[in-house]
Amino acid sequence: MLGVAVDDLADGPLWVDTGTEQLIVPLASKEAVRRATPSAEVMLAHAGNGERAMAYVFARKGDDVLARFFFLKHGAVVEDPGTGSACANLGGWRGHEARGRIRVGQADGRKPHQYAG
Repeated sequence: MLGVAVDDLADGPLWVDTGTEQLIVPLASKEAVRRATPSAEVMLAHAGNGERAMAYVFARKGDDVLARFFFLKHGAVVEDPGTGSACANLGGWRGHEARGRIRVGQADGRKPHQYAG
């Protein structure tokens, strides 16, 4: 779908929605991010809901992240080089990446629920 090799994936893609749902795809290197050449047809089939399709790809090295956000417009792949709104979903990904367990209890004394990331 993105025109990169399976070995270029750093982890599995994840749908994240912190206001606008996007498919977040962590790649293993900044070079893989630069090489990404998405296919509109495959994106529509695997990164969308039949009307919209999008993928936010990124690679992290230390504190530096290189990211690109692709979406379809009139059937063609378009890139938003600013990726401003997608940065919120990158933050959502980071929360998932921690993969910690938390216990959430209610003030009324009900049994806490466990959530695993």
